[in-house]
Amino acid sequence: MKRLPIWIALGALALFAATATAFAQDRDDHDRGHDQDHGNVGQQHRDPHAEHHEFTGHDHDAMQNWYHSHQKHLPRGLARRDFLPANLEARLVVHAELIPELRHRFYPLPGDFIALLPPAPYGCEYVALGGHVVLIDIGTFYVYDIFRF
Repeated sequence: MKRLPIWIALGALALFAATATAFAQDRDDHDRGHDQDHGNVGQQHRDPHAEHHEFTGHDHDAMQNWYHSHQKHLPRGLARRDFLPANLEARLVVHAELIPELRHRFYPLPGDFIALLPPAPYGCEYVALGGHVVLIDIGTFYVYDIFRF
């Protein structure tokens, strides 16, 4: 009878080990399938910048219509006075980090403008910059897309 608690403890430990191994294998299989769905076979961590967040044709039409209907009262960042000089305009590029000289030049867009667009991806915002609408990762200043009027 003295050995019964030891056998119960060993059985419980074996059961725990088997369950943990099966859980780890199932999770590994799930992660592998998730990577294959996104074309990242073998990668443990996905690059958030590899995702393609772009304005659609519908977004372009909606932004263009809003811009023309508000031509006389454009908000800060979209008005002519906020246009970038040629040297900075050339440095505003898609799929790159916003240069330090431009990081203080963007402004929030009006609510009625934002309502025209789908929700921005997590960590991103639509902003007005130099007469353009930019989809930017606020934490890293990575530019996903630019709409130039």
